[in-house]
Amino acid sequence: MKTFDEEYLAAVVNGEVYTETNKKYENLRMVKNTVFDPHPLAIVKCLNEADVVQTIRYCREQELAFTVKCTGHSAAGFSAGDEEIVIDISSLDQVEVDGSTNLVTVGGGANWFKVGEALVPYDLAITSGDMGGVGVGGNAQGSGMGFFIRKYGVTTGRIRKVRVVDATGKILVASETEHSDLFWAIRGGAGNFGVVTEFVFEAHPGGTVLAGNLFYQYDPQLIQQLTDYILHAPDELNGTLSFTTAPFTSQMPEQYKGQLVIALMVCIKGSPAAGNQMIKELKKYSGFLFDEVDFVPYIKLFPPIDPSGNTLMLNFYTNELPDELISELNQELVTTGDPQLVTQVKVLGGYFGRVSNEAMAYSQRENNYLVIMRKAFGSAEEALLANEDWKDKWEQLRKYANGIDINFLGIGQLNELEMMYKPANLKKLKELKKQYDPANCFIGVLSIQ
Repeated sequence: MKTFDEEYLAAVVNGEVYTETNKKYENLRMVKNTVFDPHPLAIVKCLNEADVVQTIRYCREQELAFTVKCTGHSAAGFSAGDEEIVIDISSLDQVEVDGSTNLVTVGGGANWFKVGEALVPYDLAITSGDMGGVGVGGNAQGSGMGFFIRKYGVTTGRIRKVRVVDATGKILVASETEHSDLFWAIRGGAGNFGVVTEFVFEAHPGGTVLAGNLFYQYDPQLIQQLTDYILHAPDELNGTLSFTTAPFTSQMPEQYKGQLVIALMVCIKGSPAAGNQMIKELKKYSGFLFDEVDFVPYIKLFPPIDPSGNTLMLNFYTNELPDELISELNQELVTTGDPQLVTQVKVLGGYFGRVSNEAMAYSQRENNYLVIMRKAFGSAEEALLANEDWKDKWEQLRKYANGIDINFLGIGQLNELEMMYKPANLKKLKELKKQYDPANCFIGVLSIQ
């Protein structure tokens, strides 16, 4: 590594360069998961694509490692960039909607709330993350498990074109007809192939949806019944079950406050009559308490937040939810009632499962469920101490797993490439990595190479 010249880099970019001597550095260096405490060599707050080009070229010339940061949402710390140059693209957040084609041009640094706001006048949406503050760039290059997963698939499947700054600082345009191999790799490649400065997505119908939570008393058999109902329902019904003692509602009856409950979040886009019938059927299940389901604007489902915290997480895909799995997942919740611990089951199937695993790098289509566990801790030290237990937890659950999702990786799942991709997809990704980034510059935390 050669010497870092802050003055030179600041002179060749339009944005600002921040080092630890700058007052703004302390805030800019942090990521959302405060388990990580990164101290980048410098943070380049890029104002445009040219800044990204110049920064990559400078880093390559000076043999300096770099990391790309959008909003810093990754629980696995992908954009932390400790002792590296952080290329912050959060200012590349433009959103342009073509109402005649439903194509939406989005800057690589935008968040999903800004995209959602721009789509409101057109009654359109792009299935995306479930918090508005989540960054488009990282989310769309991993998977993208949105509220329309069964109707319109993963976010990465809605990408139609990208502009990418590669490892040499060259700008490439990739689509099904241009650099199609790169286009294939970016859709699931977790940022390993360049900095995507601009996406073109194809939006789908949005506007008003029938959505909200239905609450039930906790019952392992009910979990199986509800997930099976959603899995075999029409594509219009999307549902995620959360098991928690602290559901996000003020309407919980007094006798159930602090008790473990099932919160079923649904989002239905289709015939109002058909949607109401589905809700009616879901209310018939034993243990139903009450619901907060209503017809609401889609954008109301993901407020413009992305809170920070000391978080541990793990996830896995599976096809079945046997009694023993449900017992292992929720053993701690049943025993302690810890309000900081949440387990979720996202029900897949529908259109999601009808797309070939060969269509793009992302490849978990044959699975019926995505299971996510997350826990918030009072301090980073407490979380790091608990991390060994979470690694053990993952080893115990591994026998149920068919794969894992890049966007919900736990710290203990970072070296699990064979679980993230199907063998043929991983082989192809490694070949393309040698072609587009032979020096392994785009490594972050997850390195395909």
